[in-house]
Amino acid sequence: MRCISLSLTLAAVLAAGCTEDNDSVQQPGADAAPSGQLDGSVSPDGGSDADGAPSADAGPMADAGPDPCVAVCARFVGCAAEVCPDADADAFAAACATGCAANPSFAPVAAGTETCGDLVAFAGQTIGDAVSEACVADPGRPTHYDECTVFAERIVACLGEACPRSRAIDDRLVGAYTHFCDEAAGNGTLDPVQLGTLINANTPCEAEVLANIVDEQLNGGEDGGGMAAYCADEAGNPPPTCDAACELVAECIPPEAENAYLRNADRCFQLCAVFPDPGGAWACTADADACDALGPCFAGDPNPGVEPPPGACETYGARAAACVLEAPTCDAPAESLGAVEAGLVGLCRALVRAGEVSVAAVTSVGPESPCDHEAIAPIVGFLTTDTPENDDDGGLVPLCTGATERSPAVCTAACENLAPCIPEGSDGAELREPGFCTLFCLGDAPEVPDAAWSCFGESEMGCQQVLACLQ
Repeated sequence: MRCISLSLTLAAVLAAGCTEDNDSVQQPGADAAPSGQLDGSVSPDGGSDADGAPSADAGPMADAGPDPCVAVCARFVGCAAEVCPDADADAFAAACATGCAANPSFAPVAAGTETCGDLVAFAGQTIGDAVSEACVADPGRPTHYDECTVFAERIVACLGEACPRSRAIDDRLVGAYTHFCDEAAGNGTLDPVQLGTLINANTPCEAEVLANIVDEQLNGGEDGGGMAAYCADEAGNPPPTCDAACELVAECIPPEAENAYLRNADRCFQLCAVFPDPGGAWACTADADACDALGPCFAGDPNPGVEPPPGACETYGARAAACVLEAPTCDAPAESLGAVEAGLVGLCRALVRAGEVSVAAVTSVGPESPCDHEAIAPIVGFLTTDTPENDDDGGLVPLCTGATERSPAVCTAACENLAPCIPEGSDGAELREPGFCTLFCLGDAPEVPDAAWSCFGESEMGCQQVLACLQ
């Protein structure tokens, strides 16, 4: 995913920054001083009060004063206001004071807890359920760091130079990269101060640190799947679709979920608007009105609206089947061509509907396409080669080597009777497609014995007789 690859890129950048000088990056002024509030209150953003008391995120406190609970609880309330803005500050202050006074170890441990998220989590574990239930850290609203805004603005400006189309959504991208940076800084995977020494408002796009990040975002680095297709106007959902989809996503994903960063409107918008979505999951979500629809939309089942163009999978299946029989590792009989072709047509439809193969990839194959075509060679190799490290490949190896007793005629007849009996939405729903079912049968699938396939083909009394074949 994009957030993972960007994390790796930044990690490499910061590691290099520890050992190398970057002449293109200006260092922050040495006379910068922490900001403070003049009314003596505690600032939750890392400043200090007029008396020099530590602020909410100022880090461990060496001296909490005569009553350590006072300073510790003041910092806790400030942190709680960041982590869960809707919480009752007065109730939290009272709970902290009571809990701290009753637990001698609370103040020293809390004073040594550096981040707001960790402090609130610790308080939830020690003060009581009132805190843990009312104040759950929301990845959609992490603590903000000014360095992250500068980082995001420079990334987006440089992206705009390489990808003019992105300028129309500059503000959303700035929000997305800012949130990514804030989240990384909050969980300790990124040091915002160190980042600020490498990327500031004047860092040019040609600087290695920025050039590497922009390239990774455009081309996807080792993961692939970057913004290149969006920049070429070949991918991306319209902003209204993304806004509607992300509104539902934010409501449906709980703060503790692994993908909770999508609760942030800009992060969600970026993923929807600029990265390929061949399965139409975001459009499906935009049209949904309940959380129950999210799973099916992103799983591709039921079909979110993407169908291969008429004839596209037929052309693809015919050419790919011919290449299967021409593969050096396959010695299947010529009479199996029709069954293999039907199977690959069914597989093509299933993969397009599930969003695992793009329509563009399928339509790029013609009757004369070479077998080393980028949309043909991978599937042929997957079906005709059995590798020890992959339990799922080699589906047609039994057919290619003559190791199966299931003939194409048996599989074709069996699937004509079996497919209508498979319930929609069941675990084996793919077998409702007769061609896909035929491919499954030819693969000598051990889940269904040979006798059952023969019985399926001989069943002429409907689904009751078909189901009886499995008993």
